Amino acid sequence: MCIINQPYYAFSAYLVCKFSGSKLIIYSHNLEYKRFGQSSIFLGAVVFVVELIAYRLCHGVFFVSNKEKREAIQRFRLNQERCYFVPPIVLPNVVKQSTKAIRDDVFSIIFFGDFSYAPNLNALNSLLYKIYPLLVRDLEFRYHISIFGSGLAQQITTTEQVSGGLGTIEILGYLDDHFPQIQAADVMVSPVCEGAGSSLKIIESLSAGTTVISARSGAEGICIEHCGSKLMLVDDRSWDQYVSTINIVRNKDLHLDPTPDEFYKTYSEEGVM
Repeated sequence: MCIINQPYYAFSAYLVCKFSGSKLIIYSHNLEYKRFGQSSIFLGAVVFVVELIAYRLCHGVFFVSNKEKREAIQRFRLNQERCYFVPPIVLPNVVKQSTKAIRDDVFSIIFFGDFSYAPNLNALNSLLYKIYPLLVRDLEFRYHISIFGSGLAQQITTTEQVSGGLGTIEILGYLDDHFPQIQAADVMVSPVCEGAGSSLKIIESLSAGTTVISARSGAEGICIEHCGSKLMLVDDRSWDQYVSTINIVRNKDLHLDPTPDEFYKTYSEEGVM
């Protein structure tokens, strides 16, 4: 069996599998035509054709979200018996709930991702220039925002810190191991409201026991019904809602709630297999 992660490799992989007698599987992390279609209608149409041919050539397709699985079956007219929901597998529940910050501590907020990807970079700008000024204006408790990931502009790849009101922002750049930062945070704020696929940053944060506040469209690939109060959704580009939701989470200590067992069952190796 040969498994590839992108439909672009399907043609060469198909020939290899044909000669070797192996089965070809595509693990689809996104519907690529939607992602490319955001920047160019022509490019989106070309990628649609590439995906259509690739999915028709392979023996099966794994999708990271049920939503995209259903959409792909409809748009590409795929045989649903060859399409499978295979979500990312998370670590076992290792949350240290008792060490999460309590009321008197500085409230920890994070945002991370690959910032060479335009939707993540746009979300970062929204956090810095739309949401942060509202936090400075409205929050009445101390908080700290940490930003990390690959693809940050060269001038801010080293640790920098700015202050405003009761809050600070720290840009850490790329981290070799970012899981401790995620696990130590109280909230992950994700203003991503573009793109496609299942947001790995949301799944990774929830697996670490960190509460997530996300734009609705940015969480479309997530099994929301299994996340409980750990995943809180706000309307796209409703910046005031991020502030009010952060207030609710902190003042009601919702960040101390555990991630539901149903989430781990859905995104665990046992649940997938």
